[in-house]
Amino acid sequence: MLYLVPDWSANNQLEYDPIMNYAWMLTQQHEPFRLLILQSIPQLRYLLHQYDLTETPLVNMFDVIQQVTRTAGLPYNVDDLNWPADTQEVYTAQNVLQLKNDQIQAIASVGDSGQLSVVEHLVAGQAAKIELFDDRGFKSNEKMVDTYGNITEQRWYNDNGRLLYHVDEKGEVDVLAPKDPAAKTHYASLDDLLIDATLRRIDPEDRFIMSDSLNLKPIAQGLMKDHQVALSVGQELTADFLDFPILIAPSDAIKDRWIRFSKRQRMFAPELNIAPISPYPAELSFGMSNDEAQMIIDWHVGDENSERVTEIAGYLANWLVNNEDWAILADFDNWDKVHFVEDVLKGIAKSVFHIDPDSKEARQLQDFLERQRLHRIYKADMLMYAHLRTLPNWDQLNGYAQLFERFNWVVGPSQSDYVKNLHAARILLDLSAKTNLFLQVEAISVGIPQIVQHGNGYVVKQNGAIRESPADLKPVLDRFLNHLNDWNISLIANVRLTNENLVEDQVAKLKEVWTYGDHH
Repeated sequence: MLYLVPDWSANNQLEYDPIMNYAWMLTQQHEPFRLLILQSIPQLRYLLHQYDLTETPLVNMFDVIQQVTRTAGLPYNVDDLNWPADTQEVYTAQNVLQLKNDQIQAIASVGDSGQLSVVEHLVAGQAAKIELFDDRGFKSNEKMVDTYGNITEQRWYNDNGRLLYHVDEKGEVDVLAPKDPAAKTHYASLDDLLIDATLRRIDPEDRFIMSDSLNLKPIAQGLMKDHQVALSVGQELTADFLDFPILIAPSDAIKDRWIRFSKRQRMFAPELNIAPISPYPAELSFGMSNDEAQMIIDWHVGDENSERVTEIAGYLANWLVNNEDWAILADFDNWDKVHFVEDVLKGIAKSVFHIDPDSKEARQLQDFLERQRLHRIYKADMLMYAHLRTLPNWDQLNGYAQLFERFNWVVGPSQSDYVKNLHAARILLDLSAKTNLFLQVEAISVGIPQIVQHGNGYVVKQNGAIRESPADLKPVLDRFLNHLNDWNISLIANVRLTNENLVEDQVAKLKEVWTYGDHH
């Protein structure tokens, strides 16, 4: 049996997690596998529902060692905590605060559906005890914390509230209620307990594909003694994982970087096997950009610093001024970078349109256009707009407002935001140091060229360009946006790349990985 072992401890943006995507691909191709959970994830049932994995075969080793029998149940909510009557509850977006005499006594974290996940008890403003609640309606474990934030003690329970394990300050585990009389009653760590329980659960011929998590590395090394373990690695090169004989890289180019890196580390061995397998299979899905002659640039800001954001925004904004049929769709990871772009646009308002962007008239026109976009126009808005059109500087005001209208952005984009932008765009621009592989493959799927800093095997001469500096953008943008022949060549190249990255081909490569030991 093939086991996929994810690192879902962060619980955010798992749609980009390679193991998650391998699970989706294997499911789509009807290949048998199981998810093996080797981390404590009390909200696992909610997570599986969120990412459409509720029907996926799964072994949760924390359910095994905690002797959990229930498969369903109602999650706790704040009312189940029975806080004292002399305390006050204050609700925020994601938390409920317990106050007494205006002092915070506890912070309860709740999910989107109101389910209770964590309660942090405070003493003198610092965490003293942390309780974690399973989404099936029981307390899973609790941790005691000293004034320096160090965990001094842990207690682990089953679904009936029975104390099973005690973990001391050194991390050593005492088994208080062993299910198997022959099992150990003391372990050097929770990892050792998990390794022992997992080895007694699995078969000798089982194989594993694991996430490149340092938290999981001790367990992976324990499994690797008697089983084949392949590690899914990413773009960040680290010597921590070079002692694994089988690695899975997300592309040929990243595979080559790992090989060069391992040679520099002088740890390269002939038996090291690196398989290039994309976690994001391509599938032709042409968007609006292929139906209409739009000049929309999808700018993925990524990890750009403030200077680079300002520099690139300046180039793009000036091109918008000179090309009225162009528009920008940008995505930002935080609002600070948006403010840098706004400052650039305001600078152009003064230098090109000779108006004050903070003037009453400029703000009124921007508000009107935003209301118009949201279909919230009232009679008073129309009267105000009619008045603005009578002003002597109307042409300058309107030019500046239209510039803002054609520079659109989203902050904290979801995967669906990425897809929506790419389907509307004519070209992808991503000069960030850490490339978003999902965006690169999705741009191929929708058939648009891309300008990136790192191609990673997905950008070739025909379907895009590798650039580092914004100063090099103009000839490349002109090539793909204004010359139909280059556009068509790019489209053909993207179709070829799509055929090379189909889901069935990636699954076939995965099968080669988990059967590697059968042939070597």
